[in-house]
Amino acid sequence: ADNAAGAVHNARLLDALQNSEERFRIAAQCASDIVYDWDLPADHVVYFGEGSGALNERLARTRAGYWSIIHPEDRKRVEQALNDHFETGKAFSEEYRIGDGTESYVAVSDRATAIRDQKGTPIRLIGALSDITERKQAEQMKSDFVSFVSHQLRTPLSGVKWMLELAMDAADNPEDVKSFIQDAGTSTDRLIG
Repeated sequence: ADNAAGAVHNARLLDALQNSEERFRIAAQCASDIVYDWDLPADHVVYFGEGSGALNERLARTRAGYWSIIHPEDRKRVEQALNDHFETGKAFSEEYRIGDGTESYVAVSDRATAIRDQKGTPIRLIGALSDITERKQAEQMKSDFVSFVSHQLRTPLSGVKWMLELAMDAADNPEDVKSFIQDAGTSTDRLIG
């Protein structure tokens, strides 16, 4: 009877585990992110979910291979953040670029948490990658637009400021005109700023 009860209990646990795993796989496939499970001792990464096609094509199956596709300018920062997470438990959440060996890169957001053994040593890293290339491109367009508009406004305002300085230096201006010119100069400086 004890053996039968133990077998039934184990069967229920196995069924619950299979149901839980199936729900996880379905959720990962429905997400726009790519969920990953990095087995640290074996240095093997398993990816779940469809994610972005451009992102999926670039992913390496070993973490060593993954480091090689991170943009060289981002690699050291990402490695440091990951080491900080492993050593101190500080949250790992980074944005960086990954490539395919050419000049083409995809911007990603990577968030992960380490699973540790009883001694506190990280043994797995569970995380999610999101393709944020479009968002980064939009941010760059916004930055370029603001820079362009700033330049286009500064150029004529600098000319106005110069003309106001010349008008201020004119000897035959009455005091009230000088006050108006000074107010206009102050407003021009504020606009340039």
